[in-house]
Amino acid sequence: MKTSRGLLIVKRQRDVDSGQIASYNLAMHLRNNVKPWKRIEARRMREHPTVGEDPLWRELYLRKLGVKFRHQVILRGWIADFYYPQLHLVVEVDGASHAGNEHRDRYRNKALGELGFRTLRIPDSLVRNDMPSAIRLIKECIG
Repeated sequence: MKTSRGLLIVKRQRDVDSGQIASYNLAMHLRNNVKPWKRIEARRMREHPTVGEDPLWRELYLRKLGVKFRHQVILRGWIADFYYPQLHLVVEVDGASHAGNEHRDRYRNKALGELGFRTLRIPDSLVRNDMPSAIRLIKECIG
């Protein structure tokens, strides 16, 4: 059975055994294995976006690119600024909180890449000063 978010819910083991469910839904697995404090942190980040994230979210929320992005999504324990599920595309706005943490960002990109996610990093100065260029970068990744 699918929920309103399109996630599979397995009610009985025989549903899996009979082949009604061909594969385990990765999104459901990731969602169920999230620590409660991480969900609270993601909610806080959605409610109080950074100066760079807020204007980009307004553009993405209005679906100006023609696709639906999610905001502050937890993926394998990391909180992604923006996520486009159909292409497994993570968009990160790199602002002051990323300064000096490049090694952590590289590790995160590598770990998410091994799981099939692609990461696009956009400097928050580009989002604040030249939004059309930031949108163009995202369009190029979407194809």
